[in-house]
Amino acid sequence: MISGRFLLVAFLASTASIAGAEDVNLVATPISIPVATEMTLDVPIFGSSTASDQASALVSSSNFVIEPNGSSVTFKDHLIIAENAQINLDFFCGGIFGCLETLDVTISSLTIELASVYTVPVSASGTWSIPDALYNLDITYQYVGNLVGSGSSQTFASDVASLSGTLTEDGSSTLIISNLDLDEVEVAVTPDSLPTGVNSIEIRVDANLSSLVYEGSLGVFGDLDGDGLVCGSDLTILLAQWGSTGSADLDGDGFVSGPDLTSLLANWSC
Repeated sequence: MISGRFLLVAFLASTASIAGAEDVNLVATPISIPVATEMTLDVPIFGSSTASDQASALVSSSNFVIEPNGSSVTFKDHLIIAENAQINLDFFCGGIFGCLETLDVTISSLTIELASVYTVPVSASGTWSIPDALYNLDITYQYVGNLVGSGSSQTFASDVASLSGTLTEDGSSTLIISNLDLDEVEVAVTPDSLPTGVNSIEIRVDANLSSLVYEGSLGVFGDLDGDGLVCGSDLTILLAQWGSTGSADLDGDGFVSGPDLTSLLANWSC
């Protein structure tokens, strides 16, 4: 099973400034991160043994897709892809025989992705939380061992993880998510992916994501036609949607009305 908690810590000066924004893709710069890995191996006769090691992995791709909308934020995707973690594990150790199994593991790909869409309220201070966010995990690894031989395995799993944090805006229409904290992730290798003679394998991965920083541009608030300016064409769109829902609902209250007109005119740039 998988248990996880993503903690995004930041400070939001004003949620009003991000109201009515379209989808924002926040991307993290690829970096290497420390990954502590623990594996429990269960084989006939010898039984169960647990070993752990710490290595580094390259986060080659990671991003959030969100839609800020006044007093709420919709999380549409969160993706983390980590690669090339080299793990050395020793099992069934003790006595005069030393360690009976030495396993070299290369986690070639670890993918964690949000499996559903969540809209959550944003507090006045900018905090939000998703208590039970469903995530899909895909782990591909290669192994070489004394008892289990060599081979490769790919395992898919899914479970819930608690996601919480805040958003910041840097004053130039850029949203930032930082100080990410991911709790230990636990995966049971599927039976058809087990090495011959192995009853079960459980993998627990604790990745330190605190150095990842996500950034994405909000664009121009009130720019409904996407030309980079707030002008007459945007006012035309707003008036055409008056009293109904649509992209001109800048305050996110469910319909286009006077407050949305006030917000648009406050950002007038023509």
